[in-house]
Amino acid sequence: EDQEGKKVDFESINHANVHYIDPFDNCSKIRAYLTTTDNVEELLEGVDYSPVLNNDKIKGEIGNIVGKNYRQIEVYELEELFPHDPEFIVPFFKVTTSSGIEYNSLEMGTGELICLYIAWFLHWIENNSILFIEEIENSLSAYSQKLLMDYLAKISVSRKAWCLITSHSEYVLGKVGLANTRVLCELVSGVKIVKPLHQ
Repeated sequence: EDQEGKKVDFESINHANVHYIDPFDNCSKIRAYLTTTDNVEELLEGVDYSPVLNNDKIKGEIGNIVGKNYRQIEVYELEELFPHDPEFIVPFFKVTTSSGIEYNSLEMGTGELICLYIAWFLHWIENNSILFIEEIENSLSAYSQKLLMDYLAKISVSRKAWCLITSHSEYVLGKVGLANTRVLCELVSGVKIVKPLHQ
């Protein structure tokens, strides 16, 4: 059931609107590709930057999660960089802080890159999507985890998206709440899904 108690017919969902991401793995893959590319600027030629994260309100919210004040966030969406995975879009970020410091995806820390990647992905997916996120907390401080979960909840509601998250983080679980948490138990007989009764 959805939040209004209506039954959800998952069979009727357009599978094109189902997405899976592993933010840490995806960002590692992106960084590895870009660091072995001779000229990143050539990849950016002819690609217009997307203003999707450059809205003042969004910049403020992402800045709170990361712990920085952004004056500008440019996203360049690079397509078809991976022949074996042609649908994998690589967002390349260029940011300017309020103090005028400029840097990009290759120069920022892993936690900041992951936060920008997740924020971009949330705005990139279609409305009414189903999003599976693997280990959302990797490389993020407890502070950032909590604020990122608040942002995820806010954008999910506005985009009418469903999110299923795997996590080992008490901070993520604390934001999700007991009613929305399930524990996967590996038993000799197979995997069992358990609804926890206690915090």
